Amino acid sequence: MEILNALRHTEAMIRMAAEKSAAFSGKLEDFTFRAQRITSAKRSGNIGGDPTFIHDLQVYRRELHTFSQDLELMPDAVSKFHPTDGYNSEAEGIASSIWHWSDRLSKSLEVLQETARLAHSHIRTSDAKVEAWYIVQEATQLSEKSRNVPHAALRTLKLFAPGNPANP
Repeated sequence: MEILNALRHTEAMIRMAAEKSAAFSGKLEDFTFRAQRITSAKRSGNIGGDPTFIHDLQVYRRELHTFSQDLELMPDAVSKFHPTDGYNSEAEGIASSIWHWSDRLSKSLEVLQETARLAHSHIRTSDAKVEAWYIVQEATQLSEKSRNVPHAALRTLKLFAPGNPANP
């Protein structure tokens, strides 16, 4: 029972991280559209613009950095399990879900990296361009850190699979 609770907790943690990474991509797309709007306003001679754009980029970068620190713990959290006595189909199902969510997390962070590069290419003002460059670096680090999570989850799934010698 204790192993099932730990598996459920790990599944919830990875699911929340995957959903959060999708939200980060959405925010980055918003920044891309805002940058395009600022550029077109400058071309048409409108001085207005978006006064909070750089500040929003800085806040986003801080949030991304915090998420990066949380993501560093994921591979260890996923691979901390040990085989149990006998086969448990519920544990196998949760471990399978952990693997699916971790794979989704890894893929969504790769998309985030590409979206960050696209946003960087659309931003024209120098201060915002520097912030966007840092965001690209942070997104690249996130993508690299997330590559180990599906592998750790697959090892966990194999622990609870029926063919494992520890689960007769």
